[in-house]
Order: sequence, then structure tokens, then C-alpha cells
Amino acid sequence: MPIDTSKGELNFYEELCRKFSGSAETAVSVYPSDRGAIKPLASSVPFDLLEYFEETAASDLLQRSLDGGLVKATASLASAHSGKRVFVLCCIRAFKKPSAVLVLSSPSDFEYLAEYTKSISQYASIAISLIRTAHLEQTLLDTIPAYVYIKDQSFNLVYYNRHFSETFGSPENKKCYQALKGASKQCPSCPSLQALSGGETVRNEWISRRGKAYLSIHRKIQFQGSEHLLTIGIDVTDLKVLEAQLTDALSELSELEFIINKSPAVTFLWRNEEGWPVEYVTENISIFGYSPEDFTSGRIRFVEIVHPEDIARISSEVAAHSLNGEEAFEQSYRIITKDGMTRWVRDYTWVRRDNSGKITHYQGIVLDVTDEVLAKEVLKEYTLNLEKIVLERTKALREAERMAAIGETALMVGHDLRNPLQVIVNLAYSMRESVRSSGIDEAERARIEKSLDTLVNQTDYMNKIVSDLTGYSRPVEPKVERIDLTDFLEKLVRDAKIPRRIRVSIAVEEGAGEIRSDPSMLRRALTNLITNAVQAMPGEGCLSIAARPTREGGTAITVSDTGTGISPEIMARIFQPFVTSKAKGMGLGLSVVSRFVELLGGEVSCESEVGRGSSFTVRLPRSALGAI
Repeated sequence: MPIDTSKGELNFYEELCRKFSGSAETAVSVYPSDRGAIKPLASSVPFDLLEYFEETAASDLLQRSLDGGLVKATASLASAHSGKRVFVLCCIRAFKKPSAVLVLSSPSDFEYLAEYTKSISQYASIAISLIRTAHLEQTLLDTIPAYVYIKDQSFNLVYYNRHFSETFGSPENKKCYQALKGASKQCPSCPSLQALSGGETVRNEWISRRGKAYLSIHRKIQFQGSEHLLTIGIDVTDLKVLEAQLTDALSELSELEFIINKSPAVTFLWRNEEGWPVEYVTENISIFGYSPEDFTSGRIRFVEIVHPEDIARISSEVAAHSLNGEEAFEQSYRIITKDGMTRWVRDYTWVRRDNSGKITHYQGIVLDVTDEVLAKEVLKEYTLNLEKIVLERTKALREAERMAAIGETALMVGHDLRNPLQVIVNLAYSMRESVRSSGIDEAERARIEKSLDTLVNQTDYMNKIVSDLTGYSRPVEPKVERIDLTDFLEKLVRDAKIPRRIRVSIAVEEGAGEIRSDPSMLRRALTNLITNAVQAMPGEGCLSIAARPTREGGTAITVSDTGTGISPEIMARIFQPFVTSKAKGMGLGLSVVSRFVELLGGEVSCESEVGRGSSFTVRLPRSALGAI
């Protein structure tokens, strides 16, 4: 039957709602019991509490309350009034007197644990307000999803609401400890006594005979002219289970955070906005010198630590991956640490979308892979060097095979040429003696002797070529003996037949005067260097030969000229066989020098400048020389 909306009854509803007007914690709305209407008759707030539910859901809640019993419902929706996302707990019960449906609503911002602890205090305030209005019949107190009772100082129950009797049974003629726990005497450390004696609100938790956990509030009040105790309690069993699960989850989360923060993997959550602002980052961002607050405060956006040369590339990659609908992707790029160093990172990114499919965030793990990148670069360099070495060794092997064949040929040619060359030299000597005793005129004799000198010189040159061929190819062992280096170099210069147009100087520093070496090999090497120096100076010039001790205890002998010099192209291959810058010659002279010096345990080097001359230095080590 529709409610009789008389003035008196409406005043009751309005007075009730005014008591809760302005409350930030609890709202009250009264609805008519007419099944076809869901608009409130009165409300403590300027909007409809049931607006948090769809219309069909709101109608169903009202219908269920009219069918009997207390209806509890929760919703997590955006309020049409404020637009704020809230968690709403509604308790609904229908009454015949007055004929209306009462809704108590307790919203909060998703703080479920706080919701339970706040609710009991709110219910206490509601109960006290209702008690003071003397409406103790089954009205608003029966709407509260908590047990409510009042007892005197002898623990006799003088009032209880419907939730109390539904939970613990009828408490008629029972004391509180009998009704609640089935006990025969009062509880040790009774919280009621604490509330009565101290006058303060007392909270306690207890377990019922059925194993249910309850949280109770006890407060001293004035009731029917004397001091009584008001107690309100709510079932927190599910809360305890949730609390235990939450504690375990927090423990696991704490352990996971500890592991992550000790690992090299930095976890990020970026908003899909310009500059990739950071919503969350793990503590181990400190490995790059930053703190989480540098990012979460907005002082630094993630793009600001990316190397400027990599920003465009990774931005286009992120856009491409996102456009292709990929849920995860991987990138490598450089970042700048807080102290300005550059580090390579590998970024494993996952995409987060809202219900409409729009990308809201990117979350990822960033790993420092600088050492790996550098190792790959070194490995790449080693690989290239190895390939180069293989090519060089292959070339050297082929060259060695070629030189071995040349060596065998040179030995045979040298053997076959030496006897004919000696015959030519002997014939030239005989012809010179015959001309001198023939009695021909002086001019003719001078012409013939000049021709014979040319013949001998060219024969000597041919003999040198044969000597170089056999010297380069024939296996020999050094025969070390004592050498006075000053006398050795002076005799070497005298035997070299150096033209008078060339000035010669010899300098032997103290400590390099006597050595032990193979005089034959050393003579051949230095003779070739002197010959090359003379040939490099077609006009006047200076030839200097200097010997000095080295820091390693050996001896260095330098042959320098002021000739034409050697081009850089030839310098790179100067000691290879058959390499020459001269029109005449086979290019074996310096190869023979290099071979003999190596056999003596030393090394030979060259410095040259085109147009200014060249210097060749033979360095012989102490171990092979036995310097005296």
C-alpha cells in the first residue's frame, strides 16, 4: 500500500535527514515503499544515493528490502553529482511504520580496511543520535549492518537491535556475556567496565563461539535517567582473512621489491604522454645516479635521460610497435647518467591499455648492457683483426712458397753463373796486362783500359746479384766472433769504393767500440746499406755511419745519406724482396739486409723524407751480441 505522505510523517523524515546533513562520512535517504518510484522523499545530501547503481539495480535493491530483511550492497562508480570515483556501502531496510525504505550510505576512496574501522564509529554516532530522539523501536537502528545493544551497570541487556538477535539469538533475560558468549560470568578485563569507569570510548576485538571475529565499540551514555553502556559491533571475519592475505601479499611484495632493488633490472611505469613522464620507478634507479623522486616528482622526464642521438629512433620504434598492436617489444639505446656518463641499456617494454583499447601506459624493465655492448665491439674488432691476420698469413705463406721456389732457382743460377763471371774477370785482367806490354800508343791504351774497367765493374755488379740471390736463399748460421767496430767500419768504407764527391763520416760512441757478431753477415748487411746510400746521391752528398749503445744494452748502427729519399708507397714495402725505387737492380739488397740482421737477432728500420735523404738503423740486442 502506498505511503501516506502526511505532513507529520514527512517532518519525521526531514528531521532525520537533517541530523546527518553535512556529514562527510554518512548519508541517509528515505524512499517511498511504492514499488514504482525510486526517488527519495528526503535525503541528507543534495543527490540520490541510489544514483551509484543502474536504475534496474536500484529497483531490485528496493524490491528485495520490501520483500523483507536487511539488504547490503556495494558499488564502485563515479558519482553523477561530484564525478569522483567512490566505494559505496549501502544498507537498506523497509519499514511498515513509517512506511518507507531507509538507505544508509558510507562512501570512501577504495580504502576497504579503513572503511570497516570507520563504519563502526559512524554506526555508533547514528545509534546515539537515534537513541536521543527516542525512536528505539525497530527503525533506523535495524538498518545498521552491526549489532547494537544497551546494558545497565549489572550487565543486563535493556535494548538490542534486530541484527543482534539475528546473529546471537534472542537475549531475553540474559546478561551480555551470556547472550554473546554463553559464559556464566563476566569476561576478564571487561571493556565495558573500562568504558563505564573511564568515560572514554573503548574498542576491542573478540571471537564468538562460532569462530567469528568481531570488532566492538563501547561508550558510556545517559539512558532512561541513568548511566548505561552502548555497544556496537561488526563482523570483521572476512576483514581478518583479507588482512592476513594482504599481509602475506605485502610481505611477498616487499620481498619482490627487495629482490628487484638488489638486481640490475630497473622497473619503470611511463605514461603514454609527451616526454614519457614516469609514474613509478624502483629504488635501484640509483645505479644510474638518480633517485625515484627525481622522476615521480616530475623534475625529470624519461626522455631527458635518453641520449639525444637516440631519441628520434626509439620514438619512431615505439610508435611503430604501438601502431602494429604489439603488446611487448625490445629496444636498445643509450642513456645519460646523473654524472654525465653514457651507458647502453636494453629495454623490455609491455603495453598497458584501458577498456577501450587506448594505450595509457608503458611498463618496462631496463638493463645496463654497457659491458656487453663493449665486449661485442671488442669481439668485432678482434674478428676483423683475425680476418686481417689470416689474410696476411695466407699472403705470407704464398710469398714464402714463391720465395722458396725463387731460392731454389737462385742457388742453381748462382752456381752456374759464378764460374763464367770469374772467367770474364780473369780474361779482363789478362787483356789489361797484354795492352800494357803491347807498345800501342797512350791514347788507345787508355781507351782500352777504361773499357776493361767497365767490364770488371759490371761483372762485379753481376757477382753481387748472384751473392744476394744465394745469400737470401741459402740457409746459414751466424759465426760469432769479437769485432772492433771502429776498425770494422773504416775498412768497410775503404772497400766500398765510395766516389770522392761524397763526404764520409764515421762516429762510434763510447760503449759501442767492441761487439761480438758474425763479421761476414754484418759486412754484407752494412755494405748493402752503404751501396744504396751512394746510389741515392747522384751528385754531391754526405754519408754518415754512427754506432751507439742502446738502453737495452745492445748496439745501434745507423747509415744516413742526404740523397733523394724514399716515397711513402715504397717505404711500406721497403724490406720485401724485389721491391725497388731504382731503374736498375732486382730489389734484393734491403731484403738481404733484413734477413741477415734477423739472423743476428736484431732488427732494421728506416726513416726517410723525399728530397732530404734516408737513415737505416740496425739494432742488435745484447743477448745475441755479448757486448764487451
